[in-house]
Amino acid sequence: VPDTALDSYVTEFDKMFQILSEAIGEFIDRDGNGKVSILPYNFNDGADASMYMAGYFWQKDYYYDSQTSTQGYRSNEMDVIYIRGNLPTNWEQVGTDFYESTLSTLIHEYQHMVNFCITNWSQGNNGGNSGTWINEMMSLVSETMYYQEKLRENPAFTSSEVEGNGYMSN
Repeated sequence: VPDTALDSYVTEFDKMFQILSEAIGEFIDRDGNGKVSILPYNFNDGADASMYMAGYFWQKDYYYDSQTSTQGYRSNEMDVIYIRGNLPTNWEQVGTDFYESTLSTLIHEYQHMVNFCITNWSQGNNGGNSGTWINEMMSLVSETMYYQEKLRENPAFTSSEVEGNGYMSN
């Protein structure tokens, strides 16, 4: 992953954090370091540019490894969002910067983390998960809020992901 992309994740995540903090809520700091880790890595799934996974949040990382390993999963015991670090096959034909395109994934997955923290983690055994459709809708709304903020900062901002008004083109 190029250093410029890593720098962009840091800068843009600060904006994303602010947007979601004001509109929805904040994550619960699982590991007490005051940070959300963004982990770019190669998914090695053979994905093509026409259909690929760009990232995810996995709630197992909020639990102790001793709890998850009995279920066949290993926990990182930290606040982490996984972002695809390798380009899908045939990406060069898409004609856009791959890492810039994953910024919408970053806020999308961060909203999933915040949603989990609000609906489940903070409520312990009394909590539950949001309906999938609500959680996904809120992640798409988060992407829209992010792109609209980008347009407020720079009215000339363009992205293949968005229409002129900041709404997702897909």
